[in-house]
Amino acid sequence: MTTTSPAMRPWDTMEYQRIVAASYQDGQVIVGFANGDVVRLFPRTLVAPGAPEPNWPMLYADEFHLVVPSSAGELEIPWDVIRSHSDPAYDAYWAEVVSEPVDRAGKRRGERAS
Repeated sequence: MTTTSPAMRPWDTMEYQRIVAASYQDGQVIVGFANGDVVRLFPRTLVAPGAPEPNWPMLYADEFHLVVPSSAGELEIPWDVIRSHSDPAYDAYWAEVVSEPVDRAGKRRGERAS
């Protein structure tokens, strides 16, 4: 009997996840990833409504998240939040994952026990 593993998706690689550059220009956050992708996002998509006002010009990349100073301390914005707002395929994948039923052990279909 042979089993096949699912095809590797871009988000399964470290290069897709790792942030290598970040800046704030013309009212947008610009993020560069290790796989060469560069995305531009409006800041309001990255923080929750009512969050302390971030100091966007002072943001910096810290490998798998952005760090943005604010009056309440540093805000961390993980890579997956950035990707879900900039990659429709990743956003659709994540929407499917969170909609799958969870069993009694709290596991989703196909998830391994730890």
